[in-house]
Amino acid sequence: MEQQAEAQARHDQLTAALTTNYSSLQRLREEGTLVEQLLLFERHNEVLREELVLATTALQEADDEVARRRKALLKTSQDKKVLEKLKNHQNLLYRRHLDQLERRQLDEIAVIRHQRER
Repeated sequence: MEQQAEAQARHDQLTAALTTNYSSLQRLREEGTLVEQLLLFERHNEVLREELVLATTALQEADDEVARRRKALLKTSQDKKVLEKLKNHQNLLYRRHLDQLERRQLDEIAVIRHQRER
């Protein structure tokens, strides 16, 4: 998540810088600035566009990583729920088994006691 936030901040920063540069470039064109200065601004804009492409790629990779981790977390959570449900079911079966054994023992004791009383 931190990488995603950093990538988003870098992307936003480059977008703002590019917008500012385009505004400055337009103003310089209207003022009749030297061609060399216009070329310098255009080259700077080109560099910013290239960095923006890289930042966009980094942001997409960070988004993909977040999605991948979220999916893994969801799967782990679902697996945990299934295991808890299975554990509860097995505990219920075990308790039923113990109850059945106890009933058998009590029945056996009752039969033995009944036979002694005769």
